Amino acid sequence: MKLRTDLQAVAACAGLFATTHGHATITAEHLLAALLTDETVKQIIAGVGGDVLALVSVTNRLLDSLDPRLQSAGFSPPVSAIDVLKRALLAVTETGARELTPIDAFVALYGPPASRASQLLTSSGIERMRVLLFIEHGIAHDEDPSDVTPDTLPARDVTPSTAVNAARKIVLHNDRYTTMEFIVEALQSFFDLGADDARRLMLAVHREGKATVAVDAEAIAERRIATFLSHARAHGMPLLVTSEPA
Repeated sequence: MKLRTDLQAVAACAGLFATTHGHATITAEHLLAALLTDETVKQIIAGVGGDVLALVSVTNRLLDSLDPRLQSAGFSPPVSAIDVLKRALLAVTETGARELTPIDAFVALYGPPASRASQLLTSSGIERMRVLLFIEHGIAHDEDPSDVTPDTLPARDVTPSTAVNAARKIVLHNDRYTTMEFIVEALQSFFDLGADDARRLMLAVHREGKATVAVDAEAIAERRIATFLSHARAHGMPLLVTSEPA
C-alpha cells in the first residue's frame, strides 16, 4: 500500500516542521502539525466542534517547547510519525484500501500508544469516537445516537396492536473501523443469531453498506438499538445502528 499524494505532502510537511525546530526525529506531533494544514482534516475537526486555529496554536507551542532530544516535562518518550503511519496501515488493511490517506493518519494519531499529539487532541475536545462517527457516518459532535441509553428512554406501552402498527426495522450500517469480529460477536449476543447467520449478515453489511438485523415494535427496537450502541461505544467502535419503518 502506498501513501496517497496528499498524505505524501503531509509527510513532507511534517519533516519540514521537524527540521525547522531542530528535531532529529519526525514525531506524531510534527505529523499532527502537518495534518492541520490538510483541508479534509480541518473539516473533520470543525465537524466535531473543534477549533482548528486554537489547535494549531497549541501544537506550535508544544513544538517550540521541545528541546532537540524531543523531551518535555510530564510526557513519555515521543511516538514517531513512522509508527503512526504503520498503525494507520494496519487499521485500513482489512478494508481493501489501496492508498493511505490523511484521514487514516489522523485517526491513527490516537494510538495506542498514547502520544503528546493524542493528548492534545483529546484535551481540546476532539475525541477519537467523535472523529470516527463524523468520518464514517457524518454524525456531528452533538448528534451521536449512543448518547441515548436504555435508562434514558421513555417508557412505552407495547401491546400486540402497537407492535403491528409501529413495527421498525433495525438497520446495521457499515464502517471501516468497527471490526468484523466485533460485529459477529455482537450480533450473536444482542440478536440471538447463530455464528453462521451472524457472519452472513456481517458480510452483507460490508458489501451493501447496510442490512436489516431484525424487525421489532418501535419501543423494543429503540431499546435494542440503545443497548447495542452503548456496547459498541464501550469497546471503542463507531458502529451505527438505526431504525426505519418496516
